[in-house]
Amino acid sequence: MSHVADDGEYTPAEIEAWERGQAFARDGMATPDEFPRLFNMSAGFMKRAVIRPVAPEQPEYLTIRLPWPQLRDREQLRDEGGESLKRALAVHQWNQLWEAAQFRRRFFDEEGLPPDLAKIADRGDQNIIFVPRTRARYYEYAPLYHLLDRDTCERFGLPLVRSGQWPFGMEVADVGKYLPDDFGRRLSKAWAATVWPHLISGSGLSAFSPDDPIRLLAHNLDYWLPPVTEVVQDTLRGKVYRKRNKIAVKFVELPDTIPVQGPETEVQGNMVFADFMALLDEKERQIVILLSGGYTKLTDIAAEMGYANHSPISKKLTRIRRQTQLYFDGGDADPRRDWTSRP
Repeated sequence: MSHVADDGEYTPAEIEAWERGQAFARDGMATPDEFPRLFNMSAGFMKRAVIRPVAPEQPEYLTIRLPWPQLRDREQLRDEGGESLKRALAVHQWNQLWEAAQFRRRFFDEEGLPPDLAKIADRGDQNIIFVPRTRARYYEYAPLYHLLDRDTCERFGLPLVRSGQWPFGMEVADVGKYLPDDFGRRLSKAWAATVWPHLISGSGLSAFSPDDPIRLLAHNLDYWLPPVTEVVQDTLRGKVYRKRNKIAVKFVELPDTIPVQGPETEVQGNMVFADFMALLDEKERQIVILLSGGYTKLTDIAAEMGYANHSPISKKLTRIRRQTQLYFDGGDADPRRDWTSRP
């Protein structure tokens, strides 16, 4: 804000100018390198670990009331911002746990969510993404909108909204109230024009009647949202997996009792890769557990496991290290390849 009026209130013009500045891309920001852009804020900023279901359910978008504090005067902003901020933070934390899918409610205690959202969580394991309720449905369709380039947006009269986020996290201004009333219709036409060459390469949209099934499908944003969301998630997961190339081969602390985890379960940072552990045989897993439990000498491990000397332990550790390196480096070698001839 440039200034505050004499009576301590922000003027309507100041409020609108500030909110529009937060919502829309300026000319210098709408370059091909900056627009379109969809980002994600990792749960790693707030959580040490996230559970991942073996079979995550497809996410469903649920619109909710998410009020923004009214920028009228500074004192009122402080008062109103308290509850609004708590609700916004709860939604942000819930959505940020997208990798937990239908199990994300297990990260919250009874007081961790506002009452209306707690009722939704109490209905059981459901993969719900909360988005603010707006007439334009911008937040629901953001993954589609932010795949469109500037020329397409301008051709169909779509405003250049600044960087989107998936899933919805937190906003400081209500983008929805500055979008045209027919935002959904414009986006539908822009999206159809974008995907049409990939559906029918030989004929344009005008060659098909308005009620033709393929033309209706191209315009149906609700149809395209789930597969696009799946691509977004696969892309984000791929970034996580590529980080394994930088992971040093070392043994980490495990709890005294190891929970049963799915073959794709993965925890980062103090961490166990359960899918890798599943590839170890019983003896090799026991060695890893003993090392992590405080055993530092191979002779002690050998004695605990009933071996006469440490030679078998040394051989097994060599195999474990080699296969660990192959696994986390993402090489083409099958981690189980040279285990077939083990004694």
